[in-house]
Amino acid sequence: MERGFSDTFKRAFLIGDLVCLTVAFLVAFFLRYDVDRYSGQEVAYLFLLAIILVSWAVISINWRLYSLQKIQKWYESLFDIIRGIFLLFLVITTVVFIGKIEITSRLVIGFFSVFALVLLTLWRFVFAQYIEHKKVKLHVNYIIIGAGRTGRQLSNTFKHQPALGYRFLGFFDDTKASVRNENSILGNFDEVFTYMEREQVDEVFITMPDLLNDYVREVIAFAENHLIRVKIVPDLGRYVLRNISVDFFDNFPIITIRKEPLSRYTFRVIKRAFDVVFALLVIVLLLSWLLPILAILIKLDSKGPVFFIQERNGENNDIFRCIKLRTMKVNAQANSLQAQKNDSRITRLGRFLRKSNLDEVPQFINVLKGEMSVVGPRPHMLKHTEEYSRLIDRYLLRHSIKPGITGWAQIKGFRGETKTSRAMRLRVLHDVWYMENWSFLLDLQIIIYTVLNMLKGEKNAG
Repeated sequence: MERGFSDTFKRAFLIGDLVCLTVAFLVAFFLRYDVDRYSGQEVAYLFLLAIILVSWAVISINWRLYSLQKIQKWYESLFDIIRGIFLLFLVITTVVFIGKIEITSRLVIGFFSVFALVLLTLWRFVFAQYIEHKKVKLHVNYIIIGAGRTGRQLSNTFKHQPALGYRFLGFFDDTKASVRNENSILGNFDEVFTYMEREQVDEVFITMPDLLNDYVREVIAFAENHLIRVKIVPDLGRYVLRNISVDFFDNFPIITIRKEPLSRYTFRVIKRAFDVVFALLVIVLLLSWLLPILAILIKLDSKGPVFFIQERNGENNDIFRCIKLRTMKVNAQANSLQAQKNDSRITRLGRFLRKSNLDEVPQFINVLKGEMSVVGPRPHMLKHTEEYSRLIDRYLLRHSIKPGITGWAQIKGFRGETKTSRAMRLRVLHDVWYMENWSFLLDLQIIIYTVLNMLKGEKNAG
């Protein structure tokens, strides 16, 4: 659904932010290096600039920096800007360290941070002044025809999400005049035409449970002749409790009760292409030298193989062999008993590997083979899949896509041992949310937060 006229300003804000960051970075670079001579650092710094722009897009969307309140009151986002630049600094440091990028001047990063803070703040001030001076209309004025359950739920949704930019004018319903004012009812069904002609109405939502075809056609015709958008909200709450999607086959609307972006072939290709490129970079730049070192340390720490290979459920519930570094002493319960906090089976090195997530890095081989994705629901042991699929509603939905090395549930703290069915249920809810809200930027956000969690250590690791 459209999210009001404010979307235009959100996009403008994001584009303005990216321009400010680019200018700040280029000025910082040219202050440090001679413009007339090739420094040999251009390619590395351009790659770093691309990382910065993508990271800022993820940060700003995640922190909702472009809400109406922060657009109109620019000073309320200053703290978020400072936090965002600090997080960018951490991202830059991580990328330079892991990717072994040769950055010879720390002054560039220092100059960039200062210039970015100044330009981002100035940009917000100028934009806020422009909106105030031009008296730009940011809100969408809307009315609701039908004051029943669906209509009131819709009104409350917009009320509790002011960033969407909707301003409620009132209901129209065939209700007694004596209760109109206290219930925000402006008139009956027939009075809506006079109101739309007299007042500034941008959108009309029709939420009547039993749509009166002739009346609805009359409202649509009248509204469109007055440049007012009409949206019909069917009462599907009794059937579904989640986002739905609607597709058209010729003139037939087909309602899908669960939105799943990765069901589209184009998005699956994009995700797979990213998986292959990312996995190759990690294998070449990291695993090629790190794995031999870890293999030696594992052998010195305890007896047993370097790798722990376990059958797990993947996409479409197919079984695949998941590769991990061995973090436990060899034991008979490895395939049946989940690792617990302070588990005596975990070796000294294994505890470090689990806390830093380094035990998972061989799974990039699974990613390259097409059995896993970089981001997705974590694969569970066969025993747990069988057990929880009987206990938890929609558990098997998480197997509609490839499992991941990291995921939305993991960065939200649902990692490691699940002692109760409730803990697993919350993990599944996060996995299903990820499937229904997937985007490429969301994957990048999850990867960035995973790297940050690796640097500070996972508190829920076994």
